[in-house]
Amino acid sequence: DDGREVRFEPGVEVLAWNPRDAMAVMALATTVWTHSPRPGPLEVQVDPAQFAALQELCAARGLPLRVVVEDVRVTAATSHHDP
Repeated sequence: DDGREVRFEPGVEVLAWNPRDAMAVMALATTVWTHSPRPGPLEVQVDPAQFAALQELCAARGLPLRVVVEDVRVTAATSHHDP
């Protein structure tokens, strides 16, 4: 499996150790959720290709990464659903 079958758009949190790491994370993101982006925890939205690139970046630089929203599209759709 090469990962291209993945269709989710996760929201992730990355702990950026310095400004260089923060800029690299933000450059890979579709949307930056963090109000004041800077070194420290950054929350971003990524597409599947960006997620794979972000995982590689985090592994190479030793940055902790965790998924905070499994699929932004599903979460957005269910939050706008009228019962």
